Amino acid sequence: MKKALTGPDISCLVDDWQSLVGSRVEQFGRPDLNKIILKLRSRDQGTLRLLIDLSGWAYITKKSLSTESNQGVFVQKVRKLIKKSRIEYIEQINGDRILSFSFIRKEERITLIFEMFHKGNIVLC
Repeated sequence: MKKALTGPDISCLVDDWQSLVGSRVEQFGRPDLNKIILKLRSRDQGTLRLLIDLSGWAYITKKSLSTESNQGVFVQKVRKLIKKSRIEYIEQINGDRILSFSFIRKEERITLIFEMFHKGNIVLC
């Protein structure tokens, strides 16, 4: 059994997730240090949750997942910046296990980069 997604796996996910472009961000949560949950509203698919586990997994579900999280400064900042924004694009960087999500709200563009390695990182740009 796989322990984490590979670069080609992530490439397939990114292709599938292009249908999320234009979806609105309703919530952002970080229930623990390795997990991020984005609650999205899509015109075509309704309410979805995108879970990104920085240790190497990511998936979309319609199942309700709690976006409750520790209220660290990073979580508060990201929530403030991306709430009610729309996903502008989703891409994989250099075929690696790195995801980039760009959000736009009014004229402001925000990018979140997820490094999906053993102890992954999130970069806010």
